[in-house]
Amino acid sequence: MSDAAAALANRARKSARSAGISFWELREGRCRFPLGLIHEPPTLFCGAPAVIGVPYCPDCGRLAYAPSSRR
Repeated sequence: MSDAAAALANRARKSARSAGISFWELREGRCRFPLGLIHEPPTLFCGAPAVIGVPYCPDCGRLAYAPSSRR
């Protein structure tokens, strides 16, 4: 399983446990990865503890910084 696939699986498990947090609940040190459909404005964000110096938690960071696949 690739890193991105593992991150997606972890995201799904995390999403099942938590519905995310609103924009107004975002604080320093919280993951800012948007949840929801890509073509809609984000209304919820991950909110898990973020990696120091990065706006995302480890799982969301693997998704955000995943290398593009060859076509």
